[in-house]
Amino acid sequence: MRSKEYWRRRALVLEEESYIRGARLSAKMFEEYQKAARAIRKEVNDFYNRYASKHGLTYEEAVRLLNKREFQEWKASLADYVNKIAQEPDPRIKALLTAQLDALSYSSSITRLEALYAQIDMILNDLFTKGVAQMKAEFGENFTEAYYKKVYHLQARAGFINEFAKINAGMIESVVSYPWSGAMFSDRLWQNKQALLFHLREVTTQGLIQGKGIVAMSKEISARMGQSYKNAERLIRTETNHIHNEAEKAAYRAAGVKRYEFVATLDSRTSEVCASLDGKNFALDEAKPGTNFPPMHPNCRSTTIEYDPHDEMDWYNSGKKMPKNMTYEEWAEVQGIKTKKKKSKNKAVTVTE
Repeated sequence: MRSKEYWRRRALVLEEESYIRGARLSAKMFEEYQKAARAIRKEVNDFYNRYASKHGLTYEEAVRLLNKREFQEWKASLADYVNKIAQEPDPRIKALLTAQLDALSYSSSITRLEALYAQIDMILNDLFTKGVAQMKAEFGENFTEAYYKKVYHLQARAGFINEFAKINAGMIESVVSYPWSGAMFSDRLWQNKQALLFHLREVTTQGLIQGKGIVAMSKEISARMGQSYKNAERLIRTETNHIHNEAEKAAYRAAGVKRYEFVATLDSRTSEVCASLDGKNFALDEAKPGTNFPPMHPNCRSTTIEYDPHDEMDWYNSGKKMPKNMTYEEWAEVQGIKTKKKKSKNKAVTVTE
């Protein structure tokens, strides 16, 4: 049989594949942030062009009430957005967005600056809802793929093909929506969005009071957007690691594995806590993220392998013997699992030396 070190390397390959999925998701999020930044800079630029005099735009001018025509235009745009919110399929997201805009909807007067803030908020809300949708979809796919690949590796290591519990929508939803770090990923993304809104309001208000030009304010807006994206990127990477390891934990339970071994990605970026846990084994029922199970910290790249599988896997020496050099795709076909066609440098797991 392959050595334990071989399976440790294979576990790290699976984690790296998951990490790459997270990186692709971060790239999509970056594009959305760029679009939002451009839209916000345009709103601020239009605001200046509409209300500035030859001496610039003063704070006093910015906080004047909208006139009747402007107010009607504002209410119309707000009504369109409220209708858009009504189409949001996630009830939690819909409640957040509705509550935030209810006060504005019933307001009989609003200042120019408040209208600008609301326009910026609506752009950020779009960024938030797209981010949640993309993350939820990607996390679901990540969980499914990680679970099946881990089962494949477990069966390849045992040398036998056996029946096991297949993924269903309930399994995915329970993992994706579970607040493992104290809050759901969507709640953390909302907090990040709210912090960004606060900072953009701060930039705009201080810029008006200090008489800054549109160019200087645009640079500050871009900087704040960049900081917010970094927070979102860190969230994606951490949640991706969590989803991957939860999928592997589910695979352990399906196989009857009772203990796992912590496997750290050992390089110059490895944290002290992960390095100290590398090679140690723990009871699966006592696995706790941040204590003895990854992720141990933001941007964690650690994972696990089954501990002493020959004694603990229910299907060891049972079921149908797995052919040598059977690829994941071939195994999935036997198990009735649909896989995405893609090129891979490591298609097969050899059962014997």
